[in-house]
Amino acid sequence: MSTSIDNTFITKWQEEINHEFQQTESKLRNTVKVVTGVGSTFSFHRSEKVSAQLDKPRNADLTPADTPMDEVTVTLGSIHASDYIQDLDQFQTNADLRAGIRYELMAAVNRQMDTKIINALSATSNSALSVSNTLNTSALSTATATFLDNDITPDGMWTAAISSGAMKDILNDNKLTSRDYVNQGLLSEGFVKGVMGWSLIHSTLLDSDTSGKKNNYFYHKNAVGLAIGRDVESYIEFVPQKDAHIVVVKALCGAVIIRPEGVQYAEIDD
Repeated sequence: MSTSIDNTFITKWQEEINHEFQQTESKLRNTVKVVTGVGSTFSFHRSEKVSAQLDKPRNADLTPADTPMDEVTVTLGSIHASDYIQDLDQFQTNADLRAGIRYELMAAVNRQMDTKIINALSATSNSALSVSNTLNTSALSTATATFLDNDITPDGMWTAAISSGAMKDILNDNKLTSRDYVNQGLLSEGFVKGVMGWSLIHSTLLDSDTSGKKNNYFYHKNAVGLAIGRDVESYIEFVPQKDAHIVVVKALCGAVIIRPEGVQYAEIDD
């Protein structure tokens, strides 16, 4: 009697798992001020601008600026994503279950890191920019003027976290897509990475107002802080009582607004 099984009786599986389309990395992490290796809380120190002394008389005392100093503190919170892989399941398929599940869990943790940043941005006390619910040349000009009025230098660290509706508005604005105005083939690419001094980051995680409009955020890198106690990491361990491996991905972090004047938002139809 044969002890082998003919290959025709074996179900064929792809080794590679086809994942659902999703955001897999943190899009916003590199757009804010990041500190690592901190504890359960972290304080970002701030100072206020001061005035210089003009035309000091000879032998007169200097006038101290008495620079105002304070700090904003963020409390870090954990992010966990986990799943079990039954031990025998790994022998019944050619798919790499460990890598596939780790991929999904890692993506989930990275999205939650972005959510923490967006939650911090949504805590701004500034009024919404008046942009008529559309992100076009006029709206971007309004955001730029607001930053300039706040003495925020256009230094390449301005970010706009925008919704799908905002991206559509930009692609429909002739002044932002026509080569008569800009030296970019935006319509041929179908996506805009930057315009008018703003680095554009598209996000599907942006919060909405009570009417369903998406809050799009404009901010300077140093205006928002992300404190990381433990960066994103993963491990796989065998759990005997479940006869399964557990895959865990985790992080410890928190986000906060450091400079309120460096964060603005606009309500955009989506």
